Amino acid sequence: AGGGGAGAGAGAAAAAAVDVDMTGEDEAEKDAAAGRPQTLLLQYPLRPPRRPYGTPDAAALRPRNQGLALDFEVAVDDEHYDDEAPEHVATTHQRLSSSVVPLKTHYAIGTLVRDESATGIHAGDLHIAFIDGVLQMRPDFSHLSQSNEASDAVAGAAGPAHSSAHTARLQARAASTFKRAETERSAAARLSMFSVLKGQRESEEPVPLDTYGPETAEAATAFDEVLLSGDAAQVAAPTLRREAYLERLRPPVPPVAPHSSASISTVELARMPVDAQVALIMTRGKALSFARVYQFATQASSADQLIRILQGVAQLVQGNWVLRSERCCAERAIAVRDLILIDFHKGRTVSREDVEARSGLPLAELGAILKDIGVLDPVSRRWSFALPRDGAFIAQHPEVVAAEAAAWAAREDDVLAVLEDAGDLAAAADMAAISAAASQASSGGGAVV
Repeated sequence: AGGGGAGAGAGAAAAAAVDVDMTGEDEAEKDAAAGRPQTLLLQYPLRPPRRPYGTPDAAALRPRNQGLALDFEVAVDDEHYDDEAPEHVATTHQRLSSSVVPLKTHYAIGTLVRDESATGIHAGDLHIAFIDGVLQMRPDFSHLSQSNEASDAVAGAAGPAHSSAHTARLQARAASTFKRAETERSAAARLSMFSVLKGQRESEEPVPLDTYGPETAEAATAFDEVLLSGDAAQVAAPTLRREAYLERLRPPVPPVAPHSSASISTVELARMPVDAQVALIMTRGKALSFARVYQFATQASSADQLIRILQGVAQLVQGNWVLRSERCCAERAIAVRDLILIDFHKGRTVSREDVEARSGLPLAELGAILKDIGVLDPVSRRWSFALPRDGAFIAQHPEVVAAEAAAWAAREDDVLAVLEDAGDLAAAADMAAISAAASQASSGGGAVV
């Protein structure tokens, strides 16, 4: 797959035995294209990785005009689908129609993700494919135009709905622009040219194409045919894994220290690999809902992948994700922060004084910890968890919730043991300091206060 212009993803489709106009090729390119199925590079409107395009339900090609139409099924059971839309607007399919993009090269290069050792194709290999044209796919709203034309025909048969004076006022209002109004002659020429082009396009009968999913045997066969093969194929041993190769292609992003206050743009964040995205999001956010993390982790391909990455950098508290203490605290503060999170996990509130008495951590350090993960009740002076309970995540991922609850139960014993040892060490240090002071006072004749 190759890249497209701004706001476009890219894909490739092979249309066998379709006569695509290839004017402008030189003889060498014609020789290279001989005996090979015609291949078009398609540029699609950009979608987030978690909502990719599926396999089209139908496809049709007008070879002479290089016009391609793809029909994708619309999820009518989606919460954003309007069941009450008017009949002329409601649709169960989304159509994308093509416009021709000037061809700047006849070759596309890319790394492959499919590994077939029997055919010499290995994941990560760099391949070159010959392409015959580039088509930019855009949403097609022709069904709305047809509905408007039908409505206009009915309105014309029924007679004018407004007086001529009212129509004139509407036309005058519409003509009030900051540019010179279009003359009748230029408008007629524009409409005539549009009609000619539309007539030429529609006069050609579309040729139905068969569509296959990416995992089918037919798609694998078509995929093999667009690659250079035989004597023309020169396979070189890859020196980089696919992930490393793609990482080299990304523009460099300046590193940001975990506790740095330097801002980072959404563009820079979007260029990062998904694990780096999640680490930075949690480092900055400290406590976030799953939906909020998903919103910014644009490289995540699925919710399951995002959860697996989150479990390495964060822990679940009341259905929300909180940065792991070892990533933002040091030494004894790690155990103290985990102790607070365990109380929040159990739905408890805490007071800074109680935690200080149990942990021995200075109040200033406790205050800094609590401000990141808690909110203070001004009346009771007790802290509760900073985010509301995320019931939706808890209901959708019960196995994750159970695993995180078990992890907190195991962690609680370790935290209490660490704090107990720290308390014993602190008490021993205090006794040693008192003994040293008493010894110095007795030898120097001073008094111990």
